[in-house]
Amino acid sequence: MPNGRADEERKRRAPHRYPNQLPGYPVNSKKSYVGEFRTASDAAIVVRLEAGDQNFSREEVLRVSTKGKSHRLRNTLIGFGVGAGAGLGVGAAADHACGSCILPSLGKEVLTPLGAIVGAVVGVALPTGRWQEVYRAR
Repeated sequence: MPNGRADEERKRRAPHRYPNQLPGYPVNSKKSYVGEFRTASDAAIVVRLEAGDQNFSREEVLRVSTKGKSHRLRNTLIGFGVGAGAGLGVGAAADHACGSCILPSLGKEVLTPLGAIVGAVVGVALPTGRWQEVYRAR
């Protein structure tokens, strides 16, 4: 493998693609460590744990994973908007069907915020921030 391809392969597999995140580091002892990535070389990886910096040789590391960014706020806002829109649509249809009602826009006034609340709750409940595998020993 030419030197350029070796560097490219190492960069593709190296955990420094995700700096300053908290990756998980299962080692051959079957114990996992969670810490902040420091450096990596062909021989070892350095991770900052609560007790301080820890070196793991390449032979010890089974897998390196990083937790993805949480999108809970984004999902909540999207759910809020979709729910409000759906509530407004259903409320408008209900109001249109009731031509001689005392309160002609009651459906829109009630179902729009109700739909927004339901949509926001669904957005909060969606799972976010999954673990992404960066390196796996062969």
